[in-house]
Amino acid sequence: YCLRLLPREHRLVVDNFVLGGYGITAIPYMLIRAFMRRPPSAIRDADYRNHQEVLARAASSLQVRLEKLKREEAKLDTLREFRKKRKEASLKRDFNKSKADVHMLEDA
Repeated sequence: YCLRLLPREHRLVVDNFVLGGYGITAIPYMLIRAFMRRPPSAIRDADYRNHQEVLARAASSLQVRLEKLKREEAKLDTLREFRKKRKEASLKRDFNKSKADVHMLEDA
């Protein structure tokens, strides 16, 4: 009955509940309702294990690729000057790509 006496701009309807005043009392209620209706943020154990396996496979393939780059770098001394420069540039490109992959893997 009291709410009917309030002007229309001072009423606030939230989830079938009418809250009077300027809505200051409705703010905590709306925040609580928003918190209760939030999507679940925790992942399931199966998803976590699957994500771990994917990261482990990516890390092992990255490790194999970096070991291959080290072996190729060790073979540089046997090449002639022109081929050595080309191979060094190629190895540097591959190393930079691998470095970017390492950073992406660390962020995941």
